[in-house]
Amino acid sequence: MHNVFRLDFNGQSSEHHRTPQGFLRVKAKLTKTGVFTYDQHREYRPDTEVFRADALASLKGAPVTDLHPSESGAEAFLTAANAKTHMVGLTESIERDGDYLKGSLIIFHEDTIKAIERGERKEISLGYQCQLDRTPGEINGEAYDAVQTNIVVNHVALGPKGWGRAGPDCAIHTDSKTPNTGTTMSETIRLDGVDVALNSANITNLFSEKQR
Repeated sequence: MHNVFRLDFNGQSSEHHRTPQGFLRVKAKLTKTGVFTYDQHREYRPDTEVFRADALASLKGAPVTDLHPSESGAEAFLTAANAKTHMVGLTESIERDGDYLKGSLIIFHEDTIKAIERGERKEISLGYQCQLDRTPGEINGEAYDAVQTNIVVNHVALGPKGWGRAGPDCAIHTDSKTPNTGTTMSETIRLDGVDVALNSANITNLFSEKQR
């Protein structure tokens, strides 16, 4: 097994509202179990890994960002050195909901709050590190090429509509429309020798948003 870095688009939010302090609380489905497609291969994320105690601990109080940090490779993640620049909120109240892991995001930054309320930030993406066991297999009739293990969440990112390209199952909603349950995810590319789950359209959006 070896370590890889993932920027996955697989969350859903059902509601958001202002707190008494004027911040925004976003209730969200942040990640889920299942088989996910990455470009040329498929990876299985079992419930034993998604709901593992260490994985849950890494998501509690995790920083929330407006888009992913624009650095490449491992530096695409937050550190003590760059958190002040990128962090706009944090997670709280993490719990299991069937095959999903759900919780709340508290957004402090007014620009991001307004972007969510205007619908300009619709989709949720986790940035995390995991190990890949490249032993192929099958679960519930779905074949996979590798298993994600030892998941450690680094941050939760918010992005515009169409950013995650996985339909309304990965979006912030303000109505009761039934979400699509598709599990197609972004492709994996190599940046500075590190596998990162993004596609060319996402990279273009990432840098164009940060340069505005």
